[in-house]
Amino acid sequence: MKEKIFFAHANGFPAEVYGDLFSRIPNYEIDYIPLLAHGNYRVKYSWSDVVPEIIAYFEENYTEPVWAIGHSFGAVCLALAAQQKPELFKGIIMMDPPVLSKKIRCILAVSQCFGVSKYIMPLAKKSAKRSDHFPDREFVASKLRTKFLFKNFGEQSFQNYIKYGFTDLKEGITLRFKKEVETKIFALTPPFYRKITLNIPSFYLYATEGTIAVTRSIDKVEPLFPNTTFIAFNGGHLFPLEQTEKCANELLNILNSKN
Repeated sequence: MKEKIFFAHANGFPAEVYGDLFSRIPNYEIDYIPLLAHGNYRVKYSWSDVVPEIIAYFEENYTEPVWAIGHSFGAVCLALAAQQKPELFKGIIMMDPPVLSKKIRCILAVSQCFGVSKYIMPLAKKSAKRSDHFPDREFVASKLRTKFLFKNFGEQSFQNYIKYGFTDLKEGITLRFKKEVETKIFALTPPFYRKITLNIPSFYLYATEGTIAVTRSIDKVEPLFPNTTFIAFNGGHLFPLEQTEKCANELLNILNSKN
């Protein structure tokens, strides 16, 4: 029987979009909630609102601790869940949690306190303005492939996004990950003013390139995760969808070293 891993996706990307990454970890069975924050657990005040959804899934589906892997938003939610209920986790691998510079985190904290972060956070503003209805998948594929967000996606990851990122309507298609949920998640990006101390094996794969990487000095991030091993990944924030083979090898190196 294959060992199970629970996976938590990034904001805006249903878990099935990561199918190419999953296929490169064949000796493990990957479980996931397809769309976090879309069921009974919604983001109202912070990303912590999603933690009970993850804990409930673990308690309902596992009889012993399991490894968990998360990307971006999903990585943070897993870390918070593991901090709260470490007995449910065998270990955790966080793939580039969006921890920004201290200056930006302070701005986030103030803007969230006054309820104006959705007007300040660039990704929240962009998400709120994006289209969410389209004629068909062929139209979306032709429009998105050259966009900055998707230009470095592996071909299979891109095709998975076109297949699993949209829902069919009577006329056309719409985003499967609801725009209003995505926007709220971006607006409530954690300011990380408290340490996340994990009492299980924990690893932080951080991107060395891209917007998030250039805002921060990783040695200023490390104190926020005092018991965690940091590992550089030469790529951008979306490396689990852009460099799936390399990412899978990094994950397997960690998993095999601990099993």
